[in-house]
Order: sequence, then C-alpha cells, then structure tokens
Amino acid sequence: MSGKLKTGKTRILVKISGASLQDRNSTNPFYLNRVVELCKQIKTLSAQYQIGIVVGGGNIWRGKVAKEIKMDQRRADYVGMVATIINASVLEAQLDAIGVKACVLSAIDCPHLTKRITVDNIDESFENDNIVIFAAGIGSPYFTTDTGAALRAIEIKAKTILVGKEGVDGVYSSDPNIDKNARFYSELTYEKAIQEKLTIMDLTSFTMCQENKIKLIIFNIEAKNSLLNALEGKMRRTVITE
Repeated sequence: MSGKLKTGKTRILVKISGASLQDRNSTNPFYLNRVVELCKQIKTLSAQYQIGIVVGGGNIWRGKVAKEIKMDQRRADYVGMVATIINASVLEAQLDAIGVKACVLSAIDCPHLTKRITVDNIDESFENDNIVIFAAGIGSPYFTTDTGAALRAIEIKAKTILVGKEGVDGVYSSDPNIDKNARFYSELTYEKAIQEKLTIMDLTSFTMCQENKIKLIIFNIEAKNSLLNALEGKMRRTVITE
C-alpha cells in the first residue's frame, strides 16, 4: 500500500473528534454548519491529496455517561464505536451531497452502513478516488480514537496527521486557561514532548507515530478554514516531528 497513488497524490490522515461536530448551544449532537464547512474543506484538499479520516464519537457517547449508569468499560467502548459509525455516516452523506466520493470502512461489522476495514477494501477505495472514513477505532475495547488514528495512518502510509482540537490552537507547556504563563510551542520534537510530559495523544499512539516518522499538526478545528490553513501553515498551530 503506497503513500502515493497513480495520480501522484500524497495521502494524509485527518482526525476529527466527535466533540468538534457538536452544537454546544443545544442538545443536538451535530452542529450542521461545522459539518458542512469541514466537508467543503475536505473537498478542496481532495484535489491535491488522498484523504483518510478518523472520526470520534464524543458528541454522541461519553465515558462519563457509562460510569454514571455503571456500564462496564468493555461494553461502553463498543457503544463508543457505534457512535463513530454514526458520525462517519453523517460525514459520508454530506460529502456525497457536495459531489465528493466517500466511503466508510469500519473495524466492527455494520454491513448496512459500512464495509469492514481490510487491506483490499482500503486499496479499492483509494483506487476509486474515495475519501476513506475510518470508524470504530481499532475494533477492540480499551483503546482510544488516538490509537485508531495512528494505526490507520500507518496502514495507508500517510506521513501527516491533522489533529483537530476544540478551542485549542496547539500545544502548550500547561493549560493556558489556568496558567497565564503557559508557553506555546509552534514546533516540537517527539522526544521533547515526551520529556516534558505534554498531553497530545495517549502514549501508545504517540509512540506509534514517532516510530513511523509521522508528522503531527495540532490546531483549532473550530477556526475558519482550519484544515486548509493548518496544513499550509497559515494559522497558529503546533507541528511535531522527529
């Protein structure tokens, strides 16, 4: 599986958290304006890149709810995977509505909405010039969406992951909402981030990206044209490399 297709397009992976799709001012799990805006940006990027997307499910299902109803983590994690399938299907439908070919591949079975994640299905989807939306993480409980993003980037040989955050424009030495002296990092190495115990992804995912020489771009996904500007360096962001 090559990082470039016959078209010469480079593959990138975009990580979209479920929370970033949410309407914070209502109980609606989707802020449709943002869904539409993100899909328009993905359409623009698709002229130059083959794009994989990993989407979370936090707008629909949160771990704290599972704890409140005393649901065990294994079951709760599978419910979270189902939430990502819902979000992936919403993105697929919106991309289709604006004339962009997309497909959802899932790590768990949901045959009426998705195909399974396999090497053959990934290759076929990219060869047909689809945006490939990955759902259900890695298909196993006890792992985060971060792990899913790292694994899918490695599988498709993407050398860049765009990591969209809600209301945070990059990596700081401490929480800028609490510490007014928090230092912003425009650039970081993996080693420095680990040494300073900076919270970016879980350590397993972070190490996977480091070992596979994947560049991480951390940015505020809520900013206007955030995907385009983060990738092109036209906005405040943090870039993490070797």
